[in-house]
Formats: sequence, C-alpha cells, structure tokens
Amino acid sequence: MRTITLVAGLLIAPLVLAQAQAPDVLVKNVTTEVVDLISKDKDIRAGDRGKLIQLIEAKVLPHFNFQSMTALAMGEGRYPGAEKFAEQVQYLVAYLDESLPQNHPFAAVRAMPAGPTAPQVWLLGSSDYSGALAAELGLRFAFAHFISAEGGDTVMRDYRRRYRPSGREPEPHALLCVFVICAQTAEEAERLTASISLRRLNMDYGVNAPVPNHEEAASYPYTEADLRRIAYHRRRVVAGTPESVRERLLELAAGYGADELMAITITGDYGSRLRSYELLAGAFELCQPG
Repeated sequence: MRTITLVAGLLIAPLVLAQAQAPDVLVKNVTTEVVDLISKDKDIRAGDRGKLIQLIEAKVLPHFNFQSMTALAMGEGRYPGAEKFAEQVQYLVAYLDESLPQNHPFAAVRAMPAGPTAPQVWLLGSSDYSGALAAELGLRFAFAHFISAEGGDTVMRDYRRRYRPSGREPEPHALLCVFVICAQTAEEAERLTASISLRRLNMDYGVNAPVPNHEEAASYPYTEADLRRIAYHRRRVVAGTPESVRERLLELAAGYGADELMAITITGDYGSRLRSYELLAGAFELCQPG
C-alpha cells in the first residue's frame, strides 16, 4: 500500500531522533502504531491525504528533532553552512568588481564580453539570515514574500537598521517579491489562482508535478484538510482586479519599507499569465511595448 510505504519511509530515514529510547525500538513501536491506525481508518485507505498528513503530524513528527537533523546534515551553527555561504558571496562580489586576491583560482578569469560596469548583487531570502548577511556585506536585499508571508516586515526593518554602507551600495536598498495574479474581474483572478494553489498543495504532499491547468485544478477532489492548506498558502498571493492589486501591492510596499516591487505570476496557461502582467503594467502606468 502506498500510504504505508510513505509512513514507513519517514520512519526509517536517517534522522536524529528526539526520543531517548533506542532508535530501532522507537521506529518499530511507532511503525506498528501508525500501520494499525491506517488499517482501521477507511478514509486514509481510500486516499484521504489530509487525514494522512494529520496522522503523521500527530504520531510521527513529534519523535524527530528537526533542529538537530538540520545541523547534522548541513553543518553546525544557527544557519547551515552560513560561514561558507557568506565567503562565497564576498568572492562573487570581488569577482564582479575585479578585486579578487591574486592567489585566488578565479583571479585571472574574465567574463566576456566585458563592460564598464558590474551587475547589481541582490540577496534573496524568506528569513532573517539573508537580510542580516546583506546588511553586513552592504548589499541589496529582496524578501521573498511569495515563499513566506510571515515576518518579512521585521526582516526588512532589521536589514535597514543594521545596514553597513559599502563601496557598491552607500545606502540600503530593499525589494519585495510578491506572487501576483491580475485579471479583469475578481472572480476570474480567483479562478486563475486555483492552478498554483493545487501546485502548492501537491508540494506539501511531496508530489513534484507540473503546474496543473485550469481544468485540472477545477475538477480536483479537494478534502477539508486540502482547503485549509490552500487557505494558509493563499496569504502569499495578491490576486484581483488591476485596481485592487495595485492598492494591495502599494500597501505591502509601505508596510515592508520596500524601495521596489517584483511580481511573479504563474497560472495554468501562458495566455492568462501574459495578460496578468499586461494588466499589472497598466495599473502602474508602466511603459508598454511599442
């Protein structure tokens, strides 16, 4: 049975167990309990993924210490591999500015065709780490609201407060990256969000499938648990008419203290995606192609 295989796979994965009892005993006990519950639950056996997730959250996940797991897998410290990543960013900036140490293996490498300027460097993040690093290195920062709708305003404020001027950027510069769907009517905009909602739902369940088209999203048999997950993710989407989208984006920019906005749009077909960008450009009176 696919359901039992999924749960068993979680239990035998090389994770750090939060319980003091022997790992093999814990895995055996939890597996026995979960398989027994699944065998008695008709909804799960019929394919109710929402109830399966609830079961895993209640019976499996409490036995794992995810902080220790992350540290073990990625390195010590609060942020996995943070020191190495920061060093790599500094080397990248030095490479673009042609200021790498002479003994660096890439010191003699030149990007072609060459030009009189270097690209701007942005750090994109959905947590406080990238914001703090951008502030420390004197770089531009973009907060990924399309990934996380929580805490970004605090991250942006901290970025500005802790900013250290650099030769590249004397002043902090912040960008807010938002998922946007724009349509002629609010009803149409909501219809278009269904494809990305189902895509995110699939990702929650570990299903790496292409973005569904509108018909697939509309006909999907959503459970109550599915709808709760969709409502949770919906906070990351700004959808509506051009006027309402513009108003909401300006509200977000002000709340986050963003100097710029970046819009990301994914729908179930290319035409509606292109039209969303066109309507958004019109709402902000941006230059249209000649």
